[in-house]
Amino acid sequence: MARTDFSNEDAVAFLQENLERLGVSEQLAEAGARPGEDVVIGEMVFEFW
Repeated sequence: MARTDFSNEDAVAFLQENLERLGVSEQLAEAGARPGEDVVIGEMVFEFW
C-alpha cells in the first residue's frame, strides 16, 4: 500500500490484483462487507465491490 502510486491507474490495478490474489476481497465479504461500502486500509479508503 505504502509503495503504490495512486495517481497511476496501472499501479492501482496491480494493487487490486494482488489484494484479490491474497483473498482480501473474499475475507472482507466473509466479514460482512457489502458492495458500495467503504473499506479502510491504513490511511486509504476504498469502495468495496
